[in-house]
Amino acid sequence: MIHPREEQLALYSTGDLDPDALERIAAHLDECLRCRECADQFYQLQQVLATPAAEPDAKDLQNVRRRVMENLPRGVERRWRFEWAIALAALIALVIFLNRSLHSPAPLPVVPAQPVAAALLAQLPSSPIAIKELAMPRRASPRAPGLGSIALVARPDREPLIKIATTDPKIVILLTPSSPNEERTESNE
Repeated sequence: MIHPREEQLALYSTGDLDPDALERIAAHLDECLRCRECADQFYQLQQVLATPAAEPDAKDLQNVRRRVMENLPRGVERRWRFEWAIALAALIALVIFLNRSLHSPAPLPVVPAQPVAAALLAQLPSSPIAIKELAMPRRASPRAPGLGSIALVARPDREPLIKIATTDPKIVILLTPSSPNEERTESNE
């Protein structure tokens, strides 16, 4: 006895076979108990699938949703938090940059000091009597602003001068010392 395949029994239960195949399988089912039980199970399954299903309870749907959300991986949520943190940090940096650039005072004009220094140097005699130079430590960076040296230039017929050389060779400061009773305070502020 040749048994029909399960696919054919499933199609038989729905009536989706051609008439010849339907007659052959019906004749076989009359003789074979095992195939008849299989065809009955397919028929019952078709009946269950054909009946409309009742709407699930809202509470049941919420429970299912909660369990599914608990089982989802947390990596996606953490990644979004990290990306938002980076975006927020970039935004804060941009706001600080714009705030400083919009509210910073305009740069002060630079007045060259060479004409004054040249005029003072022209007043000096060709050979000074005494020059005492105080060595100042140099900074590590040649571009860093700072003092290079301080020298006291004494002349026989004039008041002595204090010569302050900076690390920038273009800037030399010449000062006349104050009288002993006068106090002098200078500041860059």
